[in-house]
Amino acid sequence: MLKSSSPIFAVRDVKASIAFYRDVLGFSSEWVWGDPVGFGGIHFGQIHVMFNHQPEIAQRIEGHEHHFWSDELEALHAQHVARAAPIISPIENKPWGLREYTVRDLDGYHLRFSGPETFDKPADAVSALPPHIRVEIGMPSEADYLDLHRAVGWGEISQIAPQLEKSLFCVIAVDQRTARTAGMLRVTRDSRTYFGVWDVMVHPDYQNQQIGRTMLAVAKAELQRRVPSGGTAFLFTLKTKFYENCGFQPGQVMQTKI
Repeated sequence: MLKSSSPIFAVRDVKASIAFYRDVLGFSSEWVWGDPVGFGGIHFGQIHVMFNHQPEIAQRIEGHEHHFWSDELEALHAQHVARAAPIISPIENKPWGLREYTVRDLDGYHLRFSGPETFDKPADAVSALPPHIRVEIGMPSEADYLDLHRAVGWGEISQIAPQLEKSLFCVIAVDQRTARTAGMLRVTRDSRTYFGVWDVMVHPDYQNQQIGRTMLAVAKAELQRRVPSGGTAFLFTLKTKFYENCGFQPGQVMQTKI
């Protein structure tokens, strides 16, 4: 089983690269090898980056990318801004569900620093569910599920019927003016008191209208009705701020009591 991975970057100058990662990016505990220096490395917490003196290769790597994950992305970004790191892509929520910015290092590697997506309520977001949206316990059609899956950017899938059939129940949001399914989620039962919340999707045409929050509230109320003794619902997501605002506790797996 793999437990770690460390990049080895081809660079023009090992000592200069170490200095950049230390003084600009905040790494520490550097080491070098050889006289003259031909190899070296530096750490940031449990992350280890190594450098190999290969100037001919380094001349051809402009734009090659490497990804770093941080649970404290905003603080790291502030540190990099203060140290005048060459940020070539600004920090922002990305369509693929991460918050991210990119730094160019001395040799042209594009270092992508990512973290959990933040939830910032849009200026045009409504504060109450529109009266024409009905949120209820119900099963979406396979076609509606696939349409939502594509619309929210999760890609194409070939089969969903087995997952829908295994669901304890689903919650759907319907536009009563057109009978269009605007959103949905699934709930599964893992044990007597442990439940999973999956596939929370709201079509982009209906986002920022309290639909996702309402669907979660309806799901929680239904679980409380079915399990009056209480339990725990969990979900996996990178959009932690939104779910924290909906009552889930932060963590690698987000949870809420029912």
